[in-house]
Amino acid sequence: MRFLVRLANQKGASSADRKQLTKIAYDAVRPFGADVGNLRVSSRAVELDLLLEAETVLQPSLKALEDKMGPILTLRKLDIASPPIDKAEAIRLGLDLFNEE
Repeated sequence: MRFLVRLANQKGASSADRKQLTKIAYDAVRPFGADVGNLRVSSRAVELDLLLEAETVLQPSLKALEDKMGPILTLRKLDIASPPIDKAEAIRLGLDLFNEE
């Protein structure tokens, strides 16, 4: 299963730090049999895909990521269909994501 995780970018990381952050994230979740992918960095957040074999390791993986990288801002399961939303809400969400880089 796959989750989108956004962590606060408290240390001021930039896109140049992407490789190092990917290694930190991977090392944090590897003991739980988890993996990370598609790490992105904005001025406010470090965003990554968290890949799990079982949902039972979600909480320990999240705790390890928080301990190593910062507090979680967003957690979204990506393996399920999103509920329909109206156009105004979709535009607002899109603008929020754009403004958060």
